[in-house]
Amino acid sequence: MRYALLVLVLVLVLVLVLSPLVWFAVLLCRLQKQQRINSGLQQQSESILFS
Repeated sequence: MRYALLVLVLVLVLVLVLSPLVWFAVLLCRLQKQQRINSGLQQQSESILFS
């Protein structure tokens, strides 16, 4: 019974520690995608302006 409780606590701690890291990674990926899209839009608008 003690082992089950210990495992449960360990899993909870791991989830609490890892979930912010996962969220952070997801946010970073989204930001990078947005930056790529924005830079692509900027390049398009610049080419339209210069032409």
